[in-house]
Amino acid sequence: MEISGKLANVVFYKKYGKNFARIAPSEVKRTVNMKARNQNFGIASRNGRILRMMLAGVLPVPKDKSMQSRFSGAIAKWIGRQEIKDIPAGQKLVYLSGFQFNDKCWLAQRLQVDLAVTRVSDNMLQLQVPAFVPTESIIAPEGTESVTLEVCAAPIDLDRCMASREFSTSIEIPYTAERMAAQTIDLPVSTKRGTLIITVCALKYRLTEHGEKLVSKNPAYMPGGVVDARYC
Repeated sequence: MEISGKLANVVFYKKYGKNFARIAPSEVKRTVNMKARNQNFGIASRNGRILRMMLAGVLPVPKDKSMQSRFSGAIAKWIGRQEIKDIPAGQKLVYLSGFQFNDKCWLAQRLQVDLAVTRVSDNMLQLQVPAFVPTESIIAPEGTESVTLEVCAAPIDLDRCMASREFSTSIEIPYTAERMAAQTIDLPVSTKRGTLIITVCALKYRLTEHGEKLVSKNPAYMPGGVVDARYC
């Protein structure tokens, strides 16, 4: 006699001429936490893509797929399972502060200077660069003549995935033993409630190699990292 069909959570079927029965798996229901995590990962991916476009001018290798995934993943980890509307304002955001866009070369390894970003007024941040001696505080490849410190602050409305205008600037640093004076750089960007602001610094080394002036493309000397991540 052939038995087939389903009774409650028991499935009857025939195989190799014999009758068998097995327990059907229970229906997997998506928990509230699972739904929140999946939704927030989508928000992180969209925001990450837009932020990378805004920061492209300073990123060491903007088309690096591994970096793109790591960056969106860092945003997702920071958001976690929180509702966007419930995320508190804060600085030094976990997973994002100190994020490195080139895992072969960290910014702090090449630029041994304490950079600090502060909010000084509505819609204005400032980057503080202390005095330093370039040949003592910047690790550079042989033949380096100057170094460019590139800065970009990128604000985005996290919930709506809508970017505000980013601000970019740079400092040219002769690679000498002459002491550089301290500098304060204004970063005019949106600081309205709900805005995630990522400030990135990167170094570009200008050198002479075999008589030719060029910018180093050695991955070991292409650092770029988040010096400030805040949520307003």
